[in-house]
Amino acid sequence: MQNNNNQPKNPSLKTAPLLRCSLVGLSLVLFSILGCAKSNPLGPDLQLSEQTQQKVTISDPGVTASKPKPESSDRDMEMTKVYYEGPLVSKLIGLVGGTLKIPVGQETSKLYVPLGALDLSILISARAVCGTNRRGENLTEYEFWPDGLIFNRYSYLEHRTKSEDGAPVELWWYNPDKANWELVQKGIVSSGKFNFSIQHFSKYQVWEGSVSASGQ
Repeated sequence: MQNNNNQPKNPSLKTAPLLRCSLVGLSLVLFSILGCAKSNPLGPDLQLSEQTQQKVTISDPGVTASKPKPESSDRDMEMTKVYYEGPLVSKLIGLVGGTLKIPVGQETSKLYVPLGALDLSILISARAVCGTNRRGENLTEYEFWPDGLIFNRYSYLEHRTKSEDGAPVELWWYNPDKANWELVQKGIVSSGKFNFSIQHFSKYQVWEGSVSASGQ
């Protein structure tokens, strides 16, 4: 009878522990990637608390919008006549970002939340109301929830309008501490829209002028 102890050992037995470690490591990496890609890896009921809100870091090279210093409203921002009240729309948006469509009459505005703007999955909600002030100028009010939410990176409100190209538009936000409207950004309508940068959730209004009034 031959001595089995003199036979060469199976090389696969030596590499089995290393193979198992590699498989475990690969599984952990895949789990991490899939976990981040899930629309809500931490549960649908998780909301962003005040402790986890992050201040906006202006480091995105793609941000080219002008940021004027806050100024008190010299516009008539009081909506005295309402001709459209949109439905409340919601969408769960997380780390990978997403788009929320907001009905505005026959148009559809959009809120773009980029990758990395949120640390957690949040139920984002919005509603638009359209009307005019005492001067007959068009106002569109956007209200977002959860109120006070702050983004890590700028999000963008694509405001859709029937105003002609070249018409001036301005985004204002209501400062409850000062009980006044403050200017966020100015722009000009192009192809029936204009993109505003949003740092945080609050009550916003878009004022729309006319090409003739702007002198263009």
